[in-house]
Amino acid sequence: MNVSIVGATGYGGMELIRFLNNHPQFKIKSLHTSSQFGRNLSEENAHLMHMEDTLEEIDPEAIAKNPILYFLQLLLVFHRNWFRNFLTLTLK
Repeated sequence: MNVSIVGATGYGGMELIRFLNNHPQFKIKSLHTSSQFGRNLSEENAHLMHMEDTLEEIDPEAIAKNPILYFLQLLLVFHRNWFRNFLTLTLK
């Protein structure tokens, strides 16, 4: 199952990456961050050196076009508008 993780650089996002990366039925298709997009995931995360994924900017409409499952690892108090944007989309 294809997944996207929004908020990939926080503690919850990192743990989710670690868990899903080792799970045989999940394939991480995209990783999104509000602060480090354009960088390689492994740049500051030595334990993920085997992953070459580039962190992407949070764009709810673009994210909604591909994966089947989404994980929003965002603090509501800081990212309220992104939550609203995801809730208004028809995810496919």
